[in-house]
Amino acid sequence: MTLLIASILFSLVLPRLPGLAAAELDASADRLSVLMTYLADESALRGRIYRLLLDLDRDRWEIASIRPYVMRDQDEDEPVEFEQDWDAFAEDGELPDGVYLESLTTPDGERIAGQQAVYFLPEGALQNVRLRLAEEDGEEREIEFDAAAGAARVLTFEEMR
Repeated sequence: MTLLIASILFSLVLPRLPGLAAAELDASADRLSVLMTYLADESALRGRIYRLLLDLDRDRWEIASIRPYVMRDQDEDEPVEFEQDWDAFAEDGELPDGVYLESLTTPDGERIAGQQAVYFLPEGALQNVRLRLAEEDGEEREIEFDAAAGAARVLTFEEMR
């Protein structure tokens, strides 16, 4: 009886498992889109420069900030450097297994490897960015950050082409 129930459950669940990878891809794209918009908003609100460092080789990101208008002693020669802040909404992260950072496109061109920083300034972001995520089965999602609007969105399938 137990084997019968287990086999019925497996026959119902197994066909839906491939959809889990696509769901993780969608969730990851939404998460990064919201994160980029949040960093643009926080930069304008707090007067800080935020750096989103995307590691295309490790499928992860780091967030750091700097206060550009810090009052310092004239005797200090050390430059002000980016530091990691505690922020529950802007934490370092990585993509789930099976989801990859495939490419990052800026006005300077497309990158498929290495690290690339995206900066969010209090006056607005420096440039438009497109970030492509992919999963093992070949599904892709693209995130477009519009510097003028200070917002990111996940593109529809028609807009990706």
